[in-house]
Amino acid sequence: MFGTTQSHRYHGDFCSAVMAALLLAAIGCNNSKFEFAEVQGSVTLDGQPVPEAKVVYMPVASNDDGEAGPYSQGVTDAEGRYTLKSVEPSPHKGAVVGQHKIVVSTKRAHLDPDKLDVEIIDSPETIPRQYTYYKRTPLTFEVPSGGTEIADFQLTSSRR
Repeated sequence: MFGTTQSHRYHGDFCSAVMAALLLAAIGCNNSKFEFAEVQGSVTLDGQPVPEAKVVYMPVASNDDGEAGPYSQGVTDAEGRYTLKSVEPSPHKGAVVGQHKIVVSTKRAHLDPDKLDVEIIDSPETIPRQYTYYKRTPLTFEVPSGGTEIADFQLTSSRR
C-alpha cells in the first residue's frame, strides 16, 4: 500500500497534535505553574455510549507566562464514562483549569514493524471526522477550578 489515504491523514493530524502538545509540555512546562482540577464525564454518539474512545483535552487558555499547559486524556469505559489524567512530565489527576479543545477518537493503529510506512488498524474509527481533528473539532470545555463530574459530550453522526 503506497501513498496516504484520507484516513491516514486524519490519524496523522490527530497524532501530530497530541505529539506537539506533549513536546510543549516536556520542554518548558512546569506543572506547578498550572492549577489542575479533576474531570469526569461521558461520551455518547447518537444517544449511545461510546466505549474505548480516547478523549483528549488540549488547553487553549494560558497562564500568566503565556503557556497553555499539558494536555490531559482519558479512555471511556463500556458506559462511555471517562476520567482525565494529565500527561508527562508530571501527571496529575484531571486537567488544567480553563478553556480546552476536545478531540475524541476510537481508532487504534500501529506501524508494521517490518514496513514502517504501513499502518495496521487495530480498531477502526467510529467517531465522525469533525470530532477527531484538532483544527476542526467543535468540542470545547471550560474546566472549572472545583472540577466536574459532568463533562459530557453528545456527539451526532451527521452535521446539523
